Amino acid sequence: MSAEADVAGVVALAETEFGLLDIVHNNAAAMHLIPKDRPVADCDVEYWDLTMAINLRGQMLVCKHAVLGMIRCGGGSIINTSSAAALAGTDADCLRSVEGRRLTELEHAAHEHRIR
Repeated sequence: MSAEADVAGVVALAETEFGLLDIVHNNAAAMHLIPKDRPVADCDVEYWDLTMAINLRGQMLVCKHAVLGMIRCGGGSIINTSSAAALAGTDADCLRSVEGRRLTELEHAAHEHRIR
């Protein structure tokens, strides 16, 4: 889910197979690449980058490409699933979860509330 061409292809395939795109559920995540509650000083940068590429960049790319189809059909819904860590703030998943929630809010505001 971190390669833009792949995400664009999946969205295009969905539109071709099912017609208008009016709902997307962003649920892909790489779990446990970064051990929970690991101090930043002990974090492996490669695992961090991979986790953020899949978990956060992937959500952004799906939003980016799905929104264009939703605008063409007059609006739609994006469901960005995130971890409870967005509320608890206890591990490396916290940042991705909070940012995933923010992506939904930004899309909603940017498209005159036709995207929710």
